Amino acid sequence: MSTIEIDQLVWDKENIEHIARHDILTHEVEEACIDQEIIVRTSYGGRYLVTGKTAEGKLISIVLDPEEIKDCYYVVTARSANKKERREYDKNQTYSSV
Repeated sequence: MSTIEIDQLVWDKENIEHIARHDILTHEVEEACIDQEIIVRTSYGGRYLVTGKTAEGKLISIVLDPEEIKDCYYVVTARSANKKERREYDKNQTYSSV
Protein backbone atom coordinates (compact mmCIF):
# COMPACT_ATOMS: atom_id res chain seq x y z
CA MET A 1 0.00 0.00 0.00
CA SER A 2 1.04 3.57 -0.60
CA THR A 3 0.59 6.81 1.23
CA ILE A 4 -0.19 10.19 -0.30
CA GLU A 5 -0.90 13.66 0.99
CA ILE A 6 -4.08 15.16 -0.46
CA ASP A 7 -4.21 18.96 -0.20
CA GLN A 8 -6.54 19.69 -3.10
CA LEU A 9 -8.99 17.88 -5.36
CA VAL A 10 -9.72 19.13 -8.87
CA TRP A 11 -13.37 19.22 -9.91
CA ASP A 12 -14.94 19.95 -13.27
CA LYS A 13 -18.34 19.37 -14.82
CA GLU A 14 -17.33 15.96 -16.23
CA ASN A 15 -16.08 14.33 -13.05
CA ILE A 16 -18.94 15.77 -10.96
CA GLU A 17 -21.48 14.31 -13.40
CA HIS A 18 -19.56 11.03 -13.60
CA ILE A 19 -19.50 10.39 -9.84
CA ALA A 20 -23.17 11.39 -9.63
CA ARG A 21 -23.96 8.43 -11.91
CA HIS A 22 -22.46 6.28 -9.12
CA ASP A 23 -24.62 8.06 -6.50
CA ILE A 24 -21.60 9.86 -5.02
CA LEU A 25 -21.44 13.58 -4.23
CA THR A 26 -18.36 15.82 -4.22
CA HIS A 27 -18.52 16.40 -0.46
CA GLU A 28 -18.50 12.62 0.10
CA VAL A 29 -15.27 12.29 -1.89
CA GLU A 30 -13.71 15.14 0.06
CA GLU A 31 -14.77 13.58 3.38
CA ALA A 32 -13.40 10.17 2.41
CA CYS A 33 -10.06 11.70 1.36
CA ILE A 34 -9.55 13.22 4.81
CA ASP A 35 -10.45 9.96 6.59
CA GLN A 36 -7.52 9.20 8.89
CA GLU A 37 -7.80 5.49 8.02
CA ILE A 38 -7.78 5.71 4.20
CA ILE A 39 -6.31 2.89 2.19
CA VAL A 40 -4.19 4.00 -0.77
CA ARG A 41 -3.06 1.68 -3.55
CA THR A 42 -1.24 2.51 -6.74
CA SER A 43 -3.31 1.97 -9.84
CA TYR A 44 -2.77 2.02 -13.58
CA GLY A 45 -1.17 4.99 -15.30
CA GLY A 46 0.29 6.51 -12.14
CA ARG A 47 -3.13 6.91 -10.56
CA TYR A 48 -4.15 6.04 -7.01
CA LEU A 49 -7.14 4.09 -5.71
CA VAL A 50 -8.19 5.56 -2.37
CA THR A 51 -10.74 3.88 -0.11
CA GLY A 52 -12.17 5.86 2.81
CA LYS A 53 -15.29 6.62 4.80
CA THR A 54 -17.58 9.60 4.45
CA ALA A 55 -18.86 11.48 7.50
CA GLU A 56 -22.02 9.36 7.27
CA GLY A 57 -19.96 6.14 7.37
CA LYS A 58 -20.35 5.27 3.68
CA LEU A 59 -17.25 3.45 2.39
CA ILE A 60 -16.24 4.66 -1.07
CA SER A 61 -13.36 4.14 -3.48
CA ILE A 62 -11.94 7.01 -5.48
CA VAL A 63 -9.52 7.04 -8.42
CA LEU A 64 -7.17 10.04 -8.24
CA ASP A 65 -4.82 11.24 -10.95
CA PRO A 66 -1.90 13.39 -9.74
CA GLU A 67 -1.79 16.93 -11.12
CA GLU A 68 1.36 18.98 -11.73
CA ILE A 69 0.79 20.86 -8.45
CA LYS A 70 2.17 18.96 -5.44
CA ASP A 71 -0.49 17.04 -3.44
CA CYS A 72 -3.22 18.04 -5.92
CA TYR A 73 -5.32 15.33 -7.60
CA TYR A 74 -7.95 15.16 -10.33
CA VAL A 75 -10.91 13.00 -9.32
CA VAL A 76 -11.29 10.48 -12.15
CA THR A 77 -14.19 8.56 -10.58
CA ALA A 78 -15.71 7.51 -7.28
CA ARG A 79 -18.09 4.71 -6.35
CA SER A 80 -19.18 2.57 -3.43
CA ALA A 81 -16.34 0.31 -2.29
CA ASN A 82 -16.62 -3.26 -3.54
CA LYS A 83 -16.46 -6.34 -1.31
CA LYS A 84 -12.68 -6.75 -1.60
CA GLU A 85 -12.06 -3.07 -0.81
CA ARG A 86 -14.40 -3.21 2.22
CA ARG A 87 -12.56 -6.28 3.56
CA GLU A 88 -9.19 -4.60 3.07
CA TYR A 89 -10.40 -1.43 4.82
CA ASP A 90 -11.85 -3.42 7.74
CA LYS A 91 -8.66 -5.50 8.01
CA ASN A 92 -6.58 -2.32 8.16
CA GLN A 93 -8.81 -0.98 10.98
CA THR A 94 -8.23 -4.17 12.97
CA TYR A 95 -4.44 -3.85 12.63
CA SER A 96 -4.38 -0.14 13.46
CA SER A 97 -6.38 -0.64 16.66
CA VAL A 98 -4.01 -3.27 18.08
